Formats: sequence, C-alpha cells, structure tokens
Amino acid sequence: MSICADHSRSVSVPWRRLLVLRRLIIPIACLLILGACPGVCFASNPGSSVSFGGPEPQAEFSRKASHGYSILFEVNRGKASLTARSDEGTVIYSGKGSFVDGRIQFGLGKLGRISARFKPDGSVDHLRPPKSCKGREQVVRSGAFVGSIKFRGESGYTRLNAHRVRGTMASPRSWKCPDPPSRPLGNAASLPAALGAFTPHSHVVFAAIGGSELLPTGFFLAGTSERHGALRINRSALAEGKPATFDVLDDLSSATVSPPKPFAGTATFKRNADGSTEWFGTLSVALPGVESTALTGPTFTANLTKPRTQQEFSELFGLS
Repeated sequence: MSICADHSRSVSVPWRRLLVLRRLIIPIACLLILGACPGVCFASNPGSSVSFGGPEPQAEFSRKASHGYSILFEVNRGKASLTARSDEGTVIYSGKGSFVDGRIQFGLGKLGRISARFKPDGSVDHLRPPKSCKGREQVVRSGAFVGSIKFRGESGYTRLNAHRVRGTMASPRSWKCPDPPSRPLGNAASLPAALGAFTPHSHVVFAAIGGSELLPTGFFLAGTSERHGALRINRSALAEGKPATFDVLDDLSSATVSPPKPFAGTATFKRNADGSTEWFGTLSVALPGVESTALTGPTFTANLTKPRTQQEFSELFGLS
C-alpha cells in the first residue's frame, strides 16, 4: 500500500481538471512529508518505477482512533511507520521497527508502543505485478495482530489503545517497472502558478497551487519535519480555497495567499527589480499535535513560478 497515494482528496471538479490535480498535488504531497514513502510516491501512476524488496515480510494494519482520526501502521525491511490522518491533517511517525517470526515491534517513545503477534485466518491473496513490470507474485495473508497497540498523539489529539486489530502480512516483493519518459505537464499558458516557501533543510514547507484555467481553485499545503531521538515526525495539511485565496499577477512578480483553515493569516510574495524576492506576512498553520507553525519569516526562501516537471517542483520547495 502506498501511503502517499492515500493522501489524495476527492474534489468536485470536471474530470480533466481532476487529472491535472492528481498529477500536481500527489507528487507535492509526497514531497511535503519529506520522504516518508520513498520509491512509491508515484505508485498511482501505472508507468512509474516501483521496487519493493528485502529479507523481511511486510506487515500492516489500519484502525479507527479517537477524534475522527484513522491509524495506519506499516513495517518493512527494519523500518516502521504509524500514520494518523483526518480532515485536520496527517502525521507520520517513522523509525526502526521489526517484524520477525510473526511479531511486530515498534517503539514511539512517550507516545506509545506496538508489540503484537500476527495470527493468520487462512485467507490468502496472490498479487501479480502489472503487465509492464517484471517480478514474482506476492502472497498476502489476512489475519489479526494480537498484543499491545498503544498510541497517544501529542496533547492527546488522538488516541488508540487496542489488543486486537485486523491486518495483513505479505511475502517480500520486488517488482521492476520501466521508468516513464520525462514529459512536461503542459504548456505554460495552461499550467497553474505554484508558490513554494521553505526553511533551511526543508524543516518547514509551504506550497500554494492555482491560478490556471484548468485548475482555478487554490490548493494549499504545509508540512513540517522534526526528530525526537530515533523517531522522525512529519506533519502535513492540505486545504482547498476559492480563486481569490491565491491572487497571482500574470507576470508572476507578486502573489498574495489567504488560505482557509487549518491555515490562518495571509502572506505576500514579491519579486524585486534586482531579482531578489520577499516573503512576509502573518501566515501560519495548525497541524495535528502542534498549535501553530509560522509559515513566513527571515529564515524562509520563497519563489513563484509555473513548474512543468517533478524536478522543478522539487526545486521550488527546496527538496531537490
């Protein structure tokens, strides 16, 4: 399962604009969570290169938690992640984890711990690689994880305390698929403007997308990355706004953003005659587990452009 693919949201727009939205938003959403799903961020694209493998089986489960959140847990190749997601935003906790002899182990420090054994129920699925890919089929067994599954998000934004959850375990998978040819997303006239702002090392990232005949609605994303010991925490939020919430001049010399909740305040981008840029305002965002994160200030680098490739998107957000 691709975590990133699950971050797409249903938007009521004509199908053509929805396709453009998926091609633009999903890659950026993956970038905003800063590598939390390496190698599978573009798994929703049938032509993308997908490669999984390793000595350990993969295990995963999902479960409803408190305050409208859902929890997804995955472990593979000595790494584990717990994703808490709701309409308020998404948080991914990742670090070292194990799945040995049918038992999963993952420590979340003060936030909890997962220690459970997999008990299969006899149901087995066989997944074959896509026609354009090479590799053996993957065997997926359904069952339940039984043990101690405890998680409490920062400031109690969500909680999960369970002793039995439905889930799956799968044999190692290695599917090799051809890389799609690098193609621009469209001509400059039809592309939406994109604004990116980030702090050093991309610990805080903000993106605004909109201002196109194909994508007139504004979309706003914010993400943060932090470490607590061996645990990496990536928070992100996505919001949709009316066209006026992302006001861009045709020559891309300036733009003003005023996104809806969970964002607050406004921010302005200006491109000066000497080529320097300014990014200022009161813009902030409330992310799960964090009251408020400033999205402007002297440490931010910002730019406004119409990127045509995934590489240009990466450069816009300081992630290249």
